Amino acid sequence: EDIAFMYLYPEEYKLLKQRLHQRQSQFEDTLNESITVLNRTLKNDPTLRGQDVGIEVVGRTKELYSLWHKMEVKHDKNLDNISDLVALRVILTPGKTGGQDQGADSGVWLCYHVLGLVQHLPGFQPMPTKVKDYISFPKPNGYQSLHTALIYKGQSVEVQIRTSYMHQVAEYGMASHWSYKDEKKRPSSMGLYNTPWLSSIKEWQQDMVCSRDFVDCVRRELLGKRVFVFLRNGKILNLARGATAVDAAFQIHTEVGLSMHGVEINGKPVPISYELKNGDVVSILTGGGKPTTEWMRFAKSRSTRSKLRAYFRSKQNESFRKSGEMLFFDYLHNHQDEILQSSYLEFS
Repeated sequence: EDIAFMYLYPEEYKLLKQRLHQRQSQFEDTLNESITVLNRTLKNDPTLRGQDVGIEVVGRTKELYSLWHKMEVKHDKNLDNISDLVALRVILTPGKTGGQDQGADSGVWLCYHVLGLVQHLPGFQPMPTKVKDYISFPKPNGYQSLHTALIYKGQSVEVQIRTSYMHQVAEYGMASHWSYKDEKKRPSSMGLYNTPWLSSIKEWQQDMVCSRDFVDCVRRELLGKRVFVFLRNGKILNLARGATAVDAAFQIHTEVGLSMHGVEINGKPVPISYELKNGDVVSILTGGGKPTTEWMRFAKSRSTRSKLRAYFRSKQNESFRKSGEMLFFDYLHNHQDEILQSSYLEFS
């Protein structure tokens, strides 16, 4: 990426490289000192020693193209506002229980324990607003990790914490470590492929769209920003940012969306066009509702629009069938005598 960046944007590459060179020694010193402090803290922790867990701490400074791209997306050229110029990663490998590898979920609690240690590293100042929990709220592509940021001698340092299983998925993709030793726990091999993002792709594939539209949809709805909302029973919905109450209803179940007649957000009635925000508590009121074509304007998700189109097509086909029956019986009634006279059947 850096080589391509150098040829595609030579001026930007040269300018950014000069800016980084002026502070390179500071970044390297911060990185080395951070690794030393973090390694010492983790190795001296009695809980981690008692769990016989493997600990690997690695660090890096941000690559040129990745840094430039982030600055362009955020429209912020100030290096001091980039929290992951210096980044550390902690990879935990849980020990074996009874000589056998544990499942994919093992070691999760250790990640949160390490997060607590990281937040109290001597000489570091935590940044509470920079904690991101991708373990409880994984990205649609399966990525899981804990992210946090610290300040050390005026320089921000990002720290990622994950298990070896999470690291495998993050580095090589979900297919590289699909079953991860716990295939026996699943009811069938098909359960390995029942992931939300793959189900969405399979569903979109049935729509008659060009390849460009398909790729744009994946980028926007699967790889774009997310919004997390709660249902009354505590379940969490993971939706694309910009999703509305209509999208939430159909995400719960198609029948819920088709029978929806109202929505309450945080206990207050709102229109179904309401755009969801992080932390909203959503209550879908069902019974007696019927979708209207206006809902298509409120549906932001391709999946929701596809379900609405299927509903309207079925209603249209039903209308055509009823119209055909009426025309047919009208014809029989109006031409009853002619039909009887020309019929080969005898009527008593």
